[in-house]
Amino acid sequence: MDAQQSLYRLITGRQAENAWLITAPYAAGVFMGVSLYYALLGRKRTVAPLEIKLEEYRQSAEQVSGLTP
Repeated sequence: MDAQQSLYRLITGRQAENAWLITAPYAAGVFMGVSLYYALLGRKRTVAPLEIKLEEYRQSAEQVSGLTP
């Protein structure tokens, strides 16, 4: 909260009387940003290199054991 008040004082040149007038829009913006990030970018499923190696190992083990042709 001190950071927002300092920024407000830097921009306007006066002390903020109500701290919630500064912190409420900031908190709402952070919430919206995180929500959008996980809603839009969180949908993409990336495959980790470890998952690729484990799948290759599983396929190799199945071929050796004769479970798959």
